[in-house]
Amino acid sequence: MKSKLRGCGKAMQWAVAFGLLCPGGCADDNAAGGSGVPGGPELWNEADPGRLLAAGRNLLTNPGFDRDLSGWTVDSGPAVISWTNDDPADCGSSGSLQIDNGSGDSSQRVWQCVPVSPATTYDFGVRLRGGGLIHCVVDLYGSGGCEGAPRKAADLSWINVYWSIDLGSPEAGASPFSSDDAVSARIACWAESPGAPKLDMAYLSPAPAG
Repeated sequence: MKSKLRGCGKAMQWAVAFGLLCPGGCADDNAAGGSGVPGGPELWNEADPGRLLAAGRNLLTNPGFDRDLSGWTVDSGPAVISWTNDDPADCGSSGSLQIDNGSGDSSQRVWQCVPVSPATTYDFGVRLRGGGLIHCVVDLYGSGGCEGAPRKAADLSWINVYWSIDLGSPEAGASPFSSDDAVSARIACWAESPGAPKLDMAYLSPAPAG
């Protein structure tokens, strides 16, 4: 059964799901042009409403970049990493993170480290906008604070100039992953090539069956 929340369409569904603000009047990202793509891609898989059951358990701080980049660590480097008001759901009260990487140096990261529970299944997703290749990955660690040797659990990328769909969704070919014996996870994004790509609506959440 579809969940219909008025005011911001899919943007409101995502905002309610992960505790973000999206006042009424925002464009529906399923409406034409709402996401920069005619017809507007789905953020959630409406054929699988169970995905919304994990709502409210997003482990990331400031995943939707409502006003700034708070909660995210920006490594030093040549790229200019900043907040922009370009939002994939055309939500005027929110924005996204932009990596202006004119040099093409791919070593500079923007990231968060969060605690995770061992032997738990997680969903990881994000919406990306190209203008240069952008990657977002999840690395798992057996020690707290993301210390020690990492194990890569997820790797999402995008190069198209339009906003992507939710790259953690089944439509994008993604699937949940197990934390195994990990107790912390590092979510890191970077621009792989020259350009100014963006990211928004990131989540790391226990899967509905997790």
